[in-house]
Amino acid sequence: MTLMKRGFTLVEVVVGVLIFEVGFLGVATMFVVATKELRRAIEVEDATSATLDVLDSIGSFPSAGTETRVLELGQLQLDVTEDGLVSVAVISHLGDTISYIVTRRLVAP
Repeated sequence: MTLMKRGFTLVEVVVGVLIFEVGFLGVATMFVVATKELRRAIEVEDATSATLDVLDSIGSFPSAGTETRVLELGQLQLDVTEDGLVSVAVISHLGDTISYIVTRRLVAP
């Protein structure tokens, strides 16, 4: 009498499910990380755009010093040196610097 083997054994099913689960968890983790990084990239883009808008709008700064402006995404801090170099940082509500533009020389009035 010959027996025909049909279907899968319990061990084969458990191993298959474990392999599928590991792959699925890897993909799910990848989506979480990608979403977080995309959110961060959008914040940096918004901060950089706001920084450049402010630099373009001020044209010239009356004197050396520091000025802070409040934006939707945090605070924008302008530091002006005696020779007209400006550094601009956008600081989030959590205290992280999300954009920093090194310096740009302002045109004297």
